[in-house]
Amino acid sequence: MSNLSSSERKKTIVMWAPITLEPPISGDKINEVERIRVLSRVFTVYAFVLVSLRKLREFRMNASKSFGDAHVGIVGLPWLNIYGARIVSTVAASMIAALGVFLITRTRKVDLVISRGGGDCLSSVPLLFASRLIGLKFLYNVLSVPFAHREIRVLGGLTGWQTVVKAMKWVDNLVLSNADYVGVASPSAIDELLSVFGPNYEEKIVRLPFPIPDHFFGYPPRSMSEDRIQLVYAGSISRLYDFSGLIKALEILNKMWRAASLTIITSDQGAKTLKRLVPGNVSFLRFERELPRELIAERVRQATALVVPLAFQVPGLSLKAIEAMALNVPVIISNPGERAIFRDGETCAVVSDNSPHSWQEAILRVATPEYRERIVRGGRAEVEAFRAGRNSEILLRLLEARRW
Repeated sequence: MSNLSSSERKKTIVMWAPITLEPPISGDKINEVERIRVLSRVFTVYAFVLVSLRKLREFRMNASKSFGDAHVGIVGLPWLNIYGARIVSTVAASMIAALGVFLITRTRKVDLVISRGGGDCLSSVPLLFASRLIGLKFLYNVLSVPFAHREIRVLGGLTGWQTVVKAMKWVDNLVLSNADYVGVASPSAIDELLSVFGPNYEEKIVRLPFPIPDHFFGYPPRSMSEDRIQLVYAGSISRLYDFSGLIKALEILNKMWRAASLTIITSDQGAKTLKRLVPGNVSFLRFERELPRELIAERVRQATALVVPLAFQVPGLSLKAIEAMALNVPVIISNPGERAIFRDGETCAVVSDNSPHSWQEAILRVATPEYRERIVRGGRAEVEAFRAGRNSEILLRLLEARRW
């Protein structure tokens, strides 16, 4: 990472991250917290984040837990987690964040404004307009191709809301076309973005990987018993995932006198949804409530493998899988979107058709020491590019006008 001399001004970044700072924090939320934390080591960072209205009093405690000793100015903005009010409250909060940009520029020079995509581009519009009015560089950090252009097409839904879809697409184009830079997390997401919005966007794309904390890379590989297979899944339960083939495979393995279990760490609602797929009580399936990030990482470390049962191929990265690979834990994933990273037999075990037979075969492969060691080495090498410090290096070079 570049070092700043004592006489050089520390560059200033203002961030708008529509994330909630309240436990349990997982997935994209905690990942954005890590981005703010690591950038604050190199830059002066002012970050605007969301806090639910009923937990504003707890905000200081949660912010302290999330950011530790990071030197960052955090402003918590109220958010209503009520259907119909979420978008309105998020956009209202982003307008306050835009006003904050104006106020910060009155006392110091701001070098870059970063707005994180929250599934759509709407909440970034006030920050974009503020940046244009003041003459600041604006980076829109898109998680993937925006909602109206991709998720609606892949997952379906909103078919009777064509006017809404058109409006969302117009907003997507407005933000992406006017942003100075577009941050994208992976090569496949770059390819998809260019295929949807055209090659003219290539010049403004910045590869800004998901930041994995450095301490995730500090764990050595673990040797596991071949006699007992312990799988783990941590995250939400939605139509993106299909557990039926995996659960059936575990049932077959246990009937073959092969002890295999699955621990699912999810919300109470997620557990309730998944239990409908299970005929009665089965000993090989266990549920745990959502845990703090440190405990989830430890649960993953103790497992034979992390499983990611995607129902179908959705372009983009699985954050769960990448973090497990950094932890030196094997990954079994079905229908991965980022094939360049998730390579069967090299960096992970891929289940191509989500059938019980394919899951059973993949689980038994990972239980074999030689195979396990090979994909652990390959996976760890693959995710080195996602070390948190890479974000600081990339943005520092960008602000110094040295493109890579």
